[in-house]
Amino acid sequence: MKKIALLLSAALIALTACDPMEEIVNEPITTKFVEKITNAVDGSVISLSYDSDMRVTGVTKTNPTDSSQDRHYEVKYNLDMTTNTVTFDIISGEDKFVMEFNEYGALKEFVRDGATREVLSTFVYNNYTSVSAFHLELKGMVDNLTGGEAKRIDWSYGTPVNQINQIDRVIENEKYTYSTSIQYEYLAYCSNVRANVNFFNLLTPEFLEYSNIPTELAATVSVFGSRSSYLPTDVTLTKGRSEAGENYVKLTEETREFSYELDERGYISKIFTGKEESKNKKLLYTIEYANVKQK
Repeated sequence: MKKIALLLSAALIALTACDPMEEIVNEPITTKFVEKITNAVDGSVISLSYDSDMRVTGVTKTNPTDSSQDRHYEVKYNLDMTTNTVTFDIISGEDKFVMEFNEYGALKEFVRDGATREVLSTFVYNNYTSVSAFHLELKGMVDNLTGGEAKRIDWSYGTPVNQINQIDRVIENEKYTYSTSIQYEYLAYCSNVRANVNFFNLLTPEFLEYSNIPTELAATVSVFGSRSSYLPTDVTLTKGRSEAGENYVKLTEETREFSYELDERGYISKIFTGKEESKNKKLLYTIEYANVKQK
């Protein structure tokens, strides 16, 4: 029964976490449920639907200028009381995918469930117990289609701070290792746990680059063990490659800056590229929440 309780609380209930800002308002923070996310750059919209327990049952992404990029995902939740396992079925058109979880409710495998079962990616975690709670932190994943890996993810105080993604490629009979180094900085404490959507994955899709999970799905069907407590203000991506037996060569470096507009309760209403004081600050996402009376 203890295992079932863990699974239910971690995998079937909307993710929430302790937030230091809670002390400021002197009352518990309740989860707000996102209804719509509008991308100000390309006009695309992510819409969510829910069941009576406020679990995400549908995710739709539409693009006003290119309908070929439209996607819809139907989400079904399964609890097997005999084996104490939880899975999420993801239906998209004629395709069916399955999220399979470990005994703690953290994503273990992402599977394509067709004529044959194909494991698309696998995930591993660090775990530890603090004074207040049990924690899991995603430390790596493997893309079984390409062989790409998140070789390591370092966390600090509930946030990823460093990450190394890596993939091997053969070019003209020579083997190269391509890598992406990602540094995340948090110069302002903007909570990523007050809404049910994981905004982190929208801003830094490289975090789950080798998961084979579409970005809009990874953000809206958030799972225990892979969610940052806060959103980054600065992200630096350094890409390079090394030939077998040769030195590393840096190819590119990219820096992203983010700032956030919050309502009076600390919930995110807008996300911007650029710092708060920057002349280059531009709207990236607008967030609309469902009008739901908390139980």
